Amino acid sequence: MRIIATSMCVVTLAAVGCSDAPRDVGQQQAPLVRPVPVHPIFDCCEEELESAKAKITWLGTQDVPIQWIVFHTDKSDGSLREFFTVQGKAYASDFDQFPVRRFSVTPPEFRKILSAVKSTVGTAEPLDKECYSFSVVRHNRAQRKDESCEVFVSGKEIERKFFQCIFDNLAPNNTRGRNIIKLYY
Repeated sequence: MRIIATSMCVVTLAAVGCSDAPRDVGQQQAPLVRPVPVHPIFDCCEEELESAKAKITWLGTQDVPIQWIVFHTDKSDGSLREFFTVQGKAYASDFDQFPVRRFSVTPPEFRKILSAVKSTVGTAEPLDKECYSFSVVRHNRAQRKDESCEVFVSGKEIERKFFQCIFDNLAPNNTRGRNIIKLYY
């Protein structure tokens, strides 16, 4: 685990995956998911998520650039700057150069999404170099600072479940969000 000291409260977390252990041909086993504690940001209420955003990034091999997904509430500007601080990476100052698919969500949608994806994330380094990073940033008005975390989602079945959880918790009238997420599972 790495902790980065900045003006933001930043904790870097990582996720669950599937076991690649050899299996007996006659025996079917479910993927192994390690039960681990999840960052408190996943338990925020709707009011605490009024100014929040999330970014999903593929960290694995890419033959062509895989667009990032950013979703945010109306009170969040959708800026990418906070995510670069969360991930502890230095990028060029022109953040608009990165391919991004964006859509907005309501605080109730954001709350439902975080609650649903909790079962697909955890607190370890990525189990695989081929994985998704899921970063969440929210402004904490009471403490006058931002809270954020980065978690990793790895393993084909877990990734599919992760995107299905997001899709299932978007409002039926959020067609832009539903169309974007549907591309990933």
